[in-house]
Amino acid sequence: MRNSVLAAKFSLFLCVVFLCCGKINKDKDMSEDIKKYHWVPVVSAPVKYPVEVFDMDFILEKVPEGDLNTEEFSFFGNPTIHQGMAVGSCGISYDENNKTVLPHCVDALWLSYLDRKVYSLYADLPYEQIEYLFSKGYDYYDEKDSLIKKSFESLDLCFLPDGKAVLYMKGNTRTILLDWIAQGKETEEFNDAICEKERTKSIKEFIDWTLDHNSDMVVDKDLPIAFLINKYFERFLYKINVDFENENSSVVWAREDYTNSELLIARNRSRVESIKMPSRIKTYEMTWNCNEYKYHAYFYFNEEEMLRLFDEAYGENHSQEGVLNISVCKYNNLFEISLNVGERKFIFQKTEIRVFKAPKSDEKGNWELVYKNYEKNHQNNFRVK
Repeated sequence: MRNSVLAAKFSLFLCVVFLCCGKINKDKDMSEDIKKYHWVPVVSAPVKYPVEVFDMDFILEKVPEGDLNTEEFSFFGNPTIHQGMAVGSCGISYDENNKTVLPHCVDALWLSYLDRKVYSLYADLPYEQIEYLFSKGYDYYDEKDSLIKKSFESLDLCFLPDGKAVLYMKGNTRTILLDWIAQGKETEEFNDAICEKERTKSIKEFIDWTLDHNSDMVVDKDLPIAFLINKYFERFLYKINVDFENENSSVVWAREDYTNSELLIARNRSRVESIKMPSRIKTYEMTWNCNEYKYHAYFYFNEEEMLRLFDEAYGENHSQEGVLNISVCKYNNLFEISLNVGERKFIFQKTEIRVFKAPKSDEKGNWELVYKNYEKNHQNNFRVK
């Protein structure tokens, strides 16, 4: 860890508190053949794993650790983070014409309220993968079924229990978790500076005071967050298929939210590249047409059932080909959801479903509820978001 560098940065932080949002060294000439992209740096953390970020910089050059003369792109915004995995935002609106190079490393200092520890991190990023995905973008089809090439818009560094960090690339209809994980180191080097800034006698006092005065920060010591996140991040070889009994039906829009916080939204799902080896599905939305009506359904999967059925279906071999199949009856109000792996079929019994319909000619969105298998608000909420 670049201790001397971080110490200097943290002192500056105490004075200006993220006043500078992009510490770019203007005096350094950059090679013109290096590609630049519009992207913003953001950070995130699970809702029930709040953290406070004292410093987070994407290092734009591949330099030796400890080099003070570096170009950086820094997170700017509220330092208290707990909106959800891959739900980070940036506190400043960057002009779309503002382009910069992609980062090679990350440098971070943060406090975990659940672990009650301060962590520091300096790590190389998977630059080649990041550059490839930014240059490639992803496909999206508009309402006229015309292909639109979309771009990723942000890099989201997500802090997890025990000092771990993962990295997401996000566009407005796609979120991808990169094949990268970093391990921060517990440090007490900055405790005195934190206590001085917050006018507390100890880190413990600062943590207790913050949690007592922020009711939206939830710390559940009995929740096995680390265990659940490990389960959420497991990947399996399967695809989602929708089977309509009525041959006149077809999906025209779908949203897939996965347990590892990857996201895919598509109008023409059959022509859009899937997320390879996705994690377990968490929620699914789709719109389909049937005769003169359009339908929209929400599927809220049950956490316990989802974890159990995938474990039973795949065992230790996650590379078996599988299908998560949604069968829709001809009246569009009965559903069978199953996970099919090999010759085995596992039926989901606890999924909460809500369906609306409207005439296809209705442009005002006057949807009528036609099916709901639960009362009041849905209860199938995964415990870690």
